[in-house]
Amino acid sequence: MESVTSTEEKVAILLRDYSTPESWVNRQLGAQLAAQSNLERYTPTLFLLLEDSNEWVRFHALCALHSLKAESGVFTIALLKLERDPFFRVRAKAKEVLLELNQNTTQALQSYG
Repeated sequence: MESVTSTEEKVAILLRDYSTPESWVNRQLGAQLAAQSNLERYTPTLFLLLEDSNEWVRFHALCALHSLKAESGVFTIALLKLERDPFFRVRAKAKEVLLELNQNTTQALQSYG
């Protein structure tokens, strides 16, 4: 097995591991590492992980997207869907981020007024 040296290579390996239900830990770690390393190129993959079967993967993908400032209409729609997630922690984080985005939008609009 070859040695993985860069953080980006590690993230790529962790995020592509959909082979078994047990590999959710790898996807979760990949999401966390992508956020910590500010690897915005993994934003599309993180959006896919918002629909993962594992609640911890969804939670950490949401946290990673928030950390990477993925503020877009697509992110807002994803947050609205996550407000109905069966996992309380995911629902709570989605509501928290939606409130923050709303406050940012309100402040931006007031600065133009």
